[in-house]
Amino acid sequence: MSNKAKLQHRSAGMSKEAIQASLADHLVYSNSKYHSNATTRDWFQTTAHTVRNRLVERWMETMQRYYEHDAKRIYYLSLEFLVGRTLSNAMLNLEMEEQFKAALYEFGQELV
Repeated sequence: MSNKAKLQHRSAGMSKEAIQASLADHLVYSNSKYHSNATTRDWFQTTAHTVRNRLVERWMETMQRYYEHDAKRIYYLSLEFLVGRTLSNAMLNLEMEEQFKAALYEFGQELV
């Protein structure tokens, strides 16, 4: 019998409440800040980490399907993109902009 534990992650969740929990966790554990002393930049980084978690889940599901079906892939790298809009574009692509607005609003933050 193997002593190895089965690695199982918990889903990040798509609800406003799940987003709020992720925001609170990232503010403390990724940015080492409490709500009372967090700056606008801290909230931006916290939001970026929270969005990234949801993107990673989808990316891993996609990659798993590629491996299962031995799909051919083409990689394209372009330096012609606007880095500043990446976070808002990711939220739009996840169809979660409204959930993030609502979650951040309850922490006294605005998604601009």
